[in-house]
Amino acid sequence: ELRGLFDATRTADETAGKPHPRMLLELMAELGVAPERCAVVEDSLPGIEAGLTAGMRVFSLLPRLELPAVLLERVVSIHSLLELDDIFHPKD
Repeated sequence: ELRGLFDATRTADETAGKPHPRMLLELMAELGVAPERCAVVEDSLPGIEAGLTAGMRVFSLLPRLELPAVLLERVVSIHSLLELDDIFHPKD
């Protein structure tokens, strides 16, 4: 089971669903991590809204054309999860 691979998990069935940030806030509290030290990767507008409301850095898998203008400067657009390695571990 995948849940055993993570220190904490939540589903919309266990707490408020997105775009409400409660799920993300609960996970951060359980892990003892501040929002500014967290990042979330999302593929939906409700998920992006939840991450931003929770104060997290948000990576969007949505094409930039699908993002409302108000969100364009607040999220980092990526095309693949593989890009995260370069973002978090930049090569000199």
